[in-house]
Amino acid sequence: RSSLGSDAALRPALGRGVAQSIARPRLPQPRMQRQSFVLLLLACASGAVDGSSLLRQGALCPPASVIKLPIGKNANNQTIWSKPFTFRTGAGQPIGRNDVAEAQICGPGKFYFSPTSCMRMKYQPDIFTQSKSEVTTQCKVVTLDRAKTAGLGCIFVEC
Repeated sequence: RSSLGSDAALRPALGRGVAQSIARPRLPQPRMQRQSFVLLLLACASGAVDGSSLLRQGALCPPASVIKLPIGKNANNQTIWSKPFTFRTGAGQPIGRNDVAEAQICGPGKFYFSPTSCMRMKYQPDIFTQSKSEVTTQCKVVTLDRAKTAGLGCIFVEC
């Protein structure tokens, strides 16, 4: 035991109000929490929080406009590609990988490979464009310089 004794012995010396404030930290007022929550809901509803909403203004992509990511190599050192990521909803798709240096893009569209989250999609992405007059369903492999260095946070196709 310390020479000061128990906490109960200190409370009368400190006074009732001081002991209570030490025991329970003051929490934010419920009214302030409600106001913050309402502001957050309004920001989400208006699209101010979701940066990918800026990208949703274009037309929805056809089924041929897809992205495939590498998932490994076979015995002949050829890339094995993932199932296609489609963009029929008009929203970006979070990835969260740090091992992607290339991707396969198929069909027409403007292809975004962002090292950041989908909320910050337009901040320094790797961008590749394939026009409808040049491509219909053909695929090509592209090198992702920024994603190779910073990781791949989100992918998106604008059609």
